[in-house]
Amino acid sequence: MKLLLENWREYIKEEEGVNEIFGMGKDTADIDSETLRKIFETQLDADYLRKLIREVHSVMTKSKKIYTREQIMNEYKRVLIMAIGVYEKAVDPLLSQMMVVKKQIESGTHKWPTDLESRGVGGIMSYKLSDPTEALEHAFEVLYRARDQLLGLYAKHKQDAGLPPYDPPKGMHDLEKLMGTAKER
Repeated sequence: MKLLLENWREYIKEEEGVNEIFGMGKDTADIDSETLRKIFETQLDADYLRKLIREVHSVMTKSKKIYTREQIMNEYKRVLIMAIGVYEKAVDPLLSQMMVVKKQIESGTHKWPTDLESRGVGGIMSYKLSDPTEALEHAFEVLYRARDQLLGLYAKHKQDAGLPPYDPPKGMHDLEKLMGTAKER
């Protein structure tokens, strides 16, 4: 019986090795060119909102027209609410999705989609798309930059808009960061 179990284990290992070589038996990771496009759009949105807040500041403080304090606060509030909207509706969900994709690739249960390699998407060259590690690294870099810009914009100008401090809801990336700091006992 023991010999039979050992032979069966060896057969399974060989079968897994063959499937791995030919790319069979693995699902495709949960990422596509549309997701990558959305990631790069979040950075463009964050850059646009930073530019918009500078324009609001410039027009409201340097204009010869006299604006009331309420008008100034409303303009700041409008832009900051848009920034939090972009963070909650785009950046945070995409960060969570990229965490899932990273785990899928690292575990070896999923393969990187091959249709991404044929075209560059939003600033990522096709050679980066063929390497999941580089593509994921770049996507995380873009998302974290957008996250920092949006939350930093809010933190810097919340008083100008008369808004309370914003405490972002905890997401998957926060859990990952917490798990990375946990110590083994």
